[in-house]
Amino acid sequence: MCTNPECCNFAVEKEVLTHTHVIRDGRSFCPETVCRKCGAEGKDLTPFVPISKKNFVIGEIASMSKEKKVEVLKKRSHDHFKKNIAEKKDSLIKRAVGEMKAKVQGS
Repeated sequence: MCTNPECCNFAVEKEVLTHTHVIRDGRSFCPETVCRKCGAEGKDLTPFVPISKKNFVIGEIASMSKEKKVEVLKKRSHDHFKKNIAEKKDSLIKRAVGEMKAKVQGS
């Protein structure tokens, strides 16, 4: 919920699907609560849970074996490719092939 009284999203509750906390300035902060309109830090409406009860993952990859790191990073890379790159790559290849065919037919 936005805490900026001048924002159009002021006091409007929003659903937070992932609840990640980071440490900023010595306190726990949820980046998902930042207002997308004005950028003001929003109010976290989830029930208070002491930091000692939260699950923080710090340096998880650094503590893995080399084989496990390779497996995790490869999976992350493949997921990123499928989500963000595959469609764009396919459309660029189709466009390039179409341009090549047009050039060959035009010659």
